[in-house]
Amino acid sequence: MEEKFIIHHHKECCLLSNKKNLRFKKCDCSNDFMKKREIDSVLLYIENNIEITITPKNISTKLGYSTGHFLRLFKKYLGVTLGQYVREIRLDKATKLLLTTDQPISIIASSVGFTHKQLHHSFKQKIQLSPSEFRKKYAKKSSEPL
Repeated sequence: MEEKFIIHHHKECCLLSNKKNLRFKKCDCSNDFMKKREIDSVLLYIENNIEITITPKNISTKLGYSTGHFLRLFKKYLGVTLGQYVREIRLDKATKLLLTTDQPISIIASSVGFTHKQLHHSFKQKIQLSPSEFRKKYAKKSSEPL
């Protein structure tokens, strides 16, 4: 069953006052509000499905946008690309697992959506340590009493 994002549309309208009465007018802020809510639902989707392959096309299709439009919105609201965001979430989850479990690195990699090689490369690039070096260096320190 294909999952669709639930998009809550902006329901409040701006009230404009004239001397005789109040009237409703569709406000321009609704577009930004809707897009922010859509991005929030995408972030939740990514965090809940980090172990699977997440592609711009899959997400943009669920939102009803072209891939290019979705990628522009994502970058506008988060300041990073979809790929950068997904990589950061995966690295964060892998880091926590390395520090809190004894699972093999290959299992940790697959549980966060990386191959072993991708996890190794991402760790070296961001932390300047391999996952095993990181675990050896920090896992013992994090388990010691403060």
